[in-house]
Amino acid sequence: LQKNKLVWLANDSDMSDTTGTGVDLYLWVVTPELLALVAVFGGLLSSGSDVPNKLQTLASGSVVDWQTLGWVFLAFFQFVVIVVDRVLYLRRAIFSKAVLQVVTLVIFFSLFFFNMQQPLLTDNTTFVLGLFLVKCGYWIFSARQLRLGYPKGLVSGGPSHSANYFFRDFSFNGYCAYMVYLGTPFLFDMRVMLDWTCTRTTLDLFQWLTMENIYSVLYQREVTLAYRRTLKRHFGLAQPWVIKWSTGVSFFTGLAVVIWGPLLVSVVSAKYAKPRSAPVVAVRMEVIMATSAGDQFSLSSLSAFAKAEVPMEANCSTSENTSMAAATWWLPPDEQRTALELLHTECTLKDSFSAVYMSSEHDMWQPTPKRRSNFAAALAKAHSVAVLAEEEGRVLGKTNASETTVWLDVLVYFTRNTTGLNSGNDDLQYQSTVLGAHASDVLASCKIHELQDMLRTGTGSLVIPSVIDPLVKLSADAATSLYTSRGMLQGLNLTLNSQDSSVWWAVCCDASTDYCRDSAANPVLEDDDGCAGIWFLTSSQPVGGGVFSRFGLSLITIYTIFVLYIGKTVRANISGLITYIPFTELPSTAKLWALCNDIYTARYHGDLAMEEELFAMLIDIYRSPETLLQLSGEQSIR
Repeated sequence: LQKNKLVWLANDSDMSDTTGTGVDLYLWVVTPELLALVAVFGGLLSSGSDVPNKLQTLASGSVVDWQTLGWVFLAFFQFVVIVVDRVLYLRRAIFSKAVLQVVTLVIFFSLFFFNMQQPLLTDNTTFVLGLFLVKCGYWIFSARQLRLGYPKGLVSGGPSHSANYFFRDFSFNGYCAYMVYLGTPFLFDMRVMLDWTCTRTTLDLFQWLTMENIYSVLYQREVTLAYRRTLKRHFGLAQPWVIKWSTGVSFFTGLAVVIWGPLLVSVVSAKYAKPRSAPVVAVRMEVIMATSAGDQFSLSSLSAFAKAEVPMEANCSTSENTSMAAATWWLPPDEQRTALELLHTECTLKDSFSAVYMSSEHDMWQPTPKRRSNFAAALAKAHSVAVLAEEEGRVLGKTNASETTVWLDVLVYFTRNTTGLNSGNDDLQYQSTVLGAHASDVLASCKIHELQDMLRTGTGSLVIPSVIDPLVKLSADAATSLYTSRGMLQGLNLTLNSQDSSVWWAVCCDASTDYCRDSAANPVLEDDDGCAGIWFLTSSQPVGGGVFSRFGLSLITIYTIFVLYIGKTVRANISGLITYIPFTELPSTAKLWALCNDIYTARYHGDLAMEEELFAMLIDIYRSPETLLQLSGEQSIR
């Protein structure tokens, strides 16, 4: 096969004339398109909010705004243009290429000069200007391609006659560009699959992939041989120090940066970056009657009907007429003094504060008959144990399974906005939830008896003192009490109501104590329904301002996913090299390189029988180490 004399003319090609050879400008055409795709993603991240919040919004699948939706569709359209451009290049469809040029000009110029001047996609002109410039580069090179025509057959000249643009240059810069191309996720794989789909060939997909792999290995080996010929190292001499510094030191430094870089960046950025507040956005409460036997009987579920941030002075003052004093004015003097001291300490740590009021609306109670029977039986056992213990003067605990005891558990779930993004829509916030657990003492026999009467009659009220701590510290993984003493705890008033076939619990704060805000009056809605709302004053720990935390990533995540993956990849590339010696340590690639180019030439010429025959010959060569050794030559010692 004489490659320089072959002309490929597909039957369905738009290029029907045989004059001229054309010029292959595909690399110059596709590079601005890939840069345009990067610019579109940059515009997507810059629209509406800062980069970390946008990433977390997209990752969490939350509701997005119209700007985000517009950029996503623009990115998809840009991807479609790249794919169509590749298909037209493979089919040498010059007329269809001209149509694509006009379509992209009309669409993008309409966006640039009509929609983008209003904040439809973004109010940041940097990415709009960048996108416009790279698209202009695409249109210029695409117009040049249209004028010169597509190449017919393999391009001649240069160090090789190759069907792959990267393989026409064995320089170090070309090799680096090729490795970047291989390292880009999915780029090589999608290109190979698209080429196989759009090209007439006798090879199946896996044979095509094998051919691409052989071609790639030969190219990398030829680059190595060209480098060694340039180096001109004499036999018996050590490797030059220039090579050691440019190769060994650079690789060692790169691995050291991978290992220590994330830790140093995280620590330094967390030290000097400004912490971000994490306000409370939702609170949910579960009221459960628990037993020492491990049973749990749910009574009611409440949610916060009002929450408000409590702004604090910059100097965290606790004097009169300050925000702290206003948030705690209704407490008794001693307790208020203690609360102010605690809040002052948390304020100096840059915590954010919120006042939360739980709903006292009626919650339907619909246990199954078996569940209700089990509840009554557990109360009967607990009542007998409590009466006996009181007669003997013993104090009952919660861990002895042989003696059934009951108490009230209250689980409070605090949801925080951990991005610091202030938005009226909770769906646009990246949230994390922490649990705060509160529990009463073991119920005495009189309390259990009252609860049994309530279940029999379907109505009644039971007061359980000292259950919920209203001052709560919220951290990244827990909700703990600010005031460890049990002297400042809210009691609960459980009221069972029934009407017709409906049964419900009303859960209120015990208004007889000093720790229910405004007694029985609702502190926000300013009504009096006889049920005081449960309240919390939360101190939310700020989120670290480090680089990784702004993207919702922890240092453990960075090391687990990225660093270990890079280490595994490096290890896979440098281990087991002995198994690749017959295929990579070739003294000469000239004959094998020519055979691979003959296969591509036969395919483009339309001689598919010759393509299949030459490919079978290539496979037979690689199956036989002796034949491979004969075609590639032996290693020269001197």
